[in-house]
Amino acid sequence: PRLLPFFWKVVINKMNGNSTEYRKGIVYFIDVLGSQNRSLQADNFQQSYFIADTFLTEMENVQKRHKETSLVDRCVFSFSDCAYIVYALKSDVEDSYENKMHMIYQSLYNTQQTICNFTYNGFLCRGGVSYGDVYFDLARNMIFGPAVNKAYMIESKEAEYPNISLESQLANDVVLYAKNIKEQNPLATLDGEILKFNEEKKLFYLNYINYFYRIGVVQLGKNSVSFSDFYQKSSFFTESEMKVHAGQTENDLRIRKKLEWHLNYLNQMKEIIENDNFTENDLLDLFLTTKTL
Repeated sequence: PRLLPFFWKVVINKMNGNSTEYRKGIVYFIDVLGSQNRSLQADNFQQSYFIADTFLTEMENVQKRHKETSLVDRCVFSFSDCAYIVYALKSDVEDSYENKMHMIYQSLYNTQQTICNFTYNGFLCRGGVSYGDVYFDLARNMIFGPAVNKAYMIESKEAEYPNISLESQLANDVVLYAKNIKEQNPLATLDGEILKFNEEKKLFYLNYINYFYRIGVVQLGKNSVSFSDFYQKSSFFTESEMKVHAGQTENDLRIRKKLEWHLNYLNQMKEIIENDNFTENDLLDLFLTTKTL
């Protein structure tokens, strides 16, 4: 008899799409940097609201676009200037390698847009990404598990620079998957390189500016943004912050190092995107090549 309430709880949870056990999923822990400075600013409320709203709105937009066709459950747990974002295959979807990698790759693509939106509005982010066991129940605001702990650890202990860093095994899986897809389907080269490697930290990180690769204009929040607009605004924010932290205190040097890293990343991607000579004829050739495979 004592087990009966637990039995019905399991049944009800499964009917609601939840399960009282771990699921395999990809977990992002993202921290929007600069919270200490924001606490001293007069417009702190508006900035904090924008951060929380962006996390939730971006995920709501993803849900709307893929409500009927999606293979995965998604949820966001937002608090203060941080958020956990979780993706897991739906219970009625086969837990195959292809489905798993499609979920992971799609989650990376969606996160590119979110981070670009933050950066465009003057907020730099640092984060960690892990794949593994996770339990989440959005209705009860509950999330825990090894993948959650690992994502937080990567952000807080390993990432250092304003980027979204991946655990090594997950990154290697993504790199191999991307390589195989591009070999099988030349059109996949349009996706560019979704990950980059930080030689100093020995970590792969999300190449979120790749979101602009071979695309004229993207949608960031309510704004249609070209890469030129994105670069000018983002570099202006970064250089302005570098001037604020131009001193020689330990804190200034630490922050300026991160800002310099970000400005260098912006300039690297600017060179790649602006020097790309891809044309409509190249696109046609790729399409014809794919059709004949």
